[in-house]
Amino acid sequence: MKLALAFVVVTLMVAAHVDAATTRFARCPRLVDATRLPFRPGSHTFHGDVDGDGTRDRVSLHYAKWARASCAFLLTVETRRWARAAVVPAADKGIAQSGYYHARQYPEPAVASLVQIPKRGLAVVVALSHGASTVQLRLYWLSRGRLLGPSYDLVAYGSVTHNDQLDCYGGARSGLIVETAEWLANDAGTRWAFRRVVSRLTDDGLRRVKTTSLIVRSKRAHVLERRWALGYQPFRSCTAAGGL
Repeated sequence: MKLALAFVVVTLMVAAHVDAATTRFARCPRLVDATRLPFRPGSHTFHGDVDGDGTRDRVSLHYAKWARASCAFLLTVETRRWARAAVVPAADKGIAQSGYYHARQYPEPAVASLVQIPKRGLAVVVALSHGASTVQLRLYWLSRGRLLGPSYDLVAYGSVTHNDQLDCYGGARSGLIVETAEWLANDAGTRWAFRRVVSRLTDDGLRRVKTTSLIVRSKRAHVLERRWALGYQPFRSCTAAGGL
């Protein structure tokens, strides 16, 4: 009896991992078919004026179950006149996975928020993956009739020895974002390093505008942490809907 039970357990475990290990996948879905695909399980649909025409659009995440996870997830923006889509990459965790398997195992990718970065409309923040104390994000926005999602991942949050923050630079609608990184600069824990990278949303992707770095003592570091909202939700000053 015990032998039979053990056989059943092993069979179920193997079956559960066959999908993860397979290298036979369906074709990557076409962007034009994105809205016909099922919604990603557990995903949320957001509504906001992404194209800047004064009416709310629908933002959602669809997926092709049997395509490889790296191309299976598609972000869509549906307006009154048209729909646009872009691929949202899914980290395969070192194993070739289908979209179906990935969606069962991990909460990302997922639409996280809509933010007021562009001068008109909204940008979409998508969570790609998370670690022990950080979250990897990607920005998507409409430009010249396309839904852009540059292959440049952003990082938020951190731990007692490092921290990362993202926000609009110069207020909402500036077209600029700022990445702030903080980390311990010496073993004694008395000095902290900061780096601030300002980038602009363009028709081709994110373009770096300027970078500043400094090292300060702990007392000054606490002041800068509060000023730059380290430890708070990303895009705190310009989030229109949702949040992490």
